[in-house]
Amino acid sequence: PNHPASLGATDIFSQASVLSLYDPDRSTVALRRGSITTWETFTAAMDIYINGEKDATGKKIGSGIIDKGGAGMRVLTGTVTSPTLAKHLAAFQTALPQARWHQYEPVNRDNANGGARMAFGDAVAAQYKFDVADVVVSLDANFLADGPGNVRYARDFSARRDAENGATMNRLYVIESTPTITGALADNFLHVRPSQIETFARAIARKLGLDAPGQEVDAAHSKWVDAIAEDLQGHKGAGLVVAGDSQPAIVHAIAHAMNETLGNVGKTVVYTDP
Repeated sequence: PNHPASLGATDIFSQASVLSLYDPDRSTVALRRGSITTWETFTAAMDIYINGEKDATGKKIGSGIIDKGGAGMRVLTGTVTSPTLAKHLAAFQTALPQARWHQYEPVNRDNANGGARMAFGDAVAAQYKFDVADVVVSLDANFLADGPGNVRYARDFSARRDAENGATMNRLYVIESTPTITGALADNFLHVRPSQIETFARAIARKLGLDAPGQEVDAAHSKWVDAIAEDLQGHKGAGLVVAGDSQPAIVHAIAHAMNETLGNVGKTVVYTDP
């Protein structure tokens, strides 16, 4: 219950991940070029590769990768969130400064990180406080079901809709291209083409007084821009603009700029190290 990202709850993906413990196709042995081997064989081979080969007396007779400072050695991982593993990898890079550590995820947050760099010069992480946001604007962001912290976000957002227990109702605007759980709960929902999300973001930003040149939305949608901008301005410090991970970096940067100009930073959104 004290975990800040979940409050002790889990989502369907966390629950389903338990099934991987019983995956019959999961590798149960060490493999080398498709053939079964042992961890001892692996560590012995790695010792020769890193430190060089030795003769029967223990005298070094061949150079290893350590003699080259790690040049030519690569480590590939997914996203690492373990402080322990990160510390080991940092020590590895200190010992072998020419070695390289690469991280790759097929589904990633590159757009969000890029938007943060555009806005702040660094890949900071945004933490949202939906429990104190009176007006929320989602720019193709399915924050109730996707992304880091979505379990807590769903709880915090829902707590503001518990009218039976005296909660002051929040208001949710969603502009998105694909139907989502978040869109289904919106008070005001607009379905547009993916290419139109940036147009809306720029138009709303201009209404808030920001320098965000771009194409105007069509006449039928201009009332949306006016209503959202007016509602956000009427709830300065208690509003929130969230951009979805699939949106380009510029949309994330615009969302950061809108939250800043509305006085939301430090109240409904805070920034931390990634």
